[in-house]
Amino acid sequence: MRKYTIGETETKYLDFMGLRSMLFLRLIFGFSEKRYGTKGRKEQIKKFVFGNTHYNSNADPIINNAKKLWNELSRQDMIGNSVKLGQVSRHYIEVLFPRIIGIMASLLRLRERYFSM
Repeated sequence: MRKYTIGETETKYLDFMGLRSMLFLRLIFGFSEKRYGTKGRKEQIKKFVFGNTHYNSNADPIINNAKKLWNELSRQDMIGNSVKLGQVSRHYIEVLFPRIIGIMASLLRLRERYFSM
């Protein structure tokens, strides 16, 4: 795994803020709100995946993980890691990126399988 230099670790959270904005705010939430007028983050994730297809509860673990990731990336807690506050550890950086990519890949696979307009 890549090791970060001093200083780089402290600014790496900006990359995660960009990913948070691009993947969640623009792609998932933006699509769901514009297309369906959906409110509520979990409902927006469901609409992004299923569209007009009836919701399949087998997707709950993936939907819940995506919502949990959104909450984690949005947390502004002074204790522990906080991407929004720029308070992240080297270890957190190293595990967060693969989680983001994995959860997005899972959502896109579900969407490919179930989505209908």
